[in-house]
Amino acid sequence: MIECSKCGELCEPHRKKSRICRKCLGVYYRQYMKNYRIARPGIEMERYRRRAAEDPAFLEQLRQRGRKYWADLRHGAIMAYGGYRCACCGETEPKFLSLDHVFNDGSQHRKEVGGRGSQIFKWLRDHGYPAGFQVLCMNCNHGKALNGGVCPHKNKKLVKASLG
Repeated sequence: MIECSKCGELCEPHRKKSRICRKCLGVYYRQYMKNYRIARPGIEMERYRRRAAEDPAFLEQLRQRGRKYWADLRHGAIMAYGGYRCACCGETEPKFLSLDHVFNDGSQHRKEVGGRGSQIFKWLRDHGYPAGFQVLCMNCNHGKALNGGVCPHKNKKLVKASLG
């Protein structure tokens, strides 16, 4: 145990002969990297490009990390809105499922959020998964878009209910 030279608390040093604790060292490094990035914008992107050109395995590793990140965002959003089941027809194949704007304002919302479609998953996470979304399969989602905001399955159910 040492007395940290930064915060003055008794704690474990980050190395044997150090006078700084792990917490204070983390704060220092985060501030250093923030200042470093401001002082030299784009330097990390240059390093990534150079390394990716030299090492194809590194490029593939970056791609896999990105795919996993977006897949995790999508999974979190789908689980927040009822899980892997279409709210209309009950389809459960994950590759067929998508998020739908309940009030048919998806175009306007995408313009506000910007970016590609996957940016919506990030926006939903950052805003605490607000109401107004549901999980639909692609057939129901597209059918809803072509049918004035009502899924064709719902129309069939309404017709059957009025006849029978």
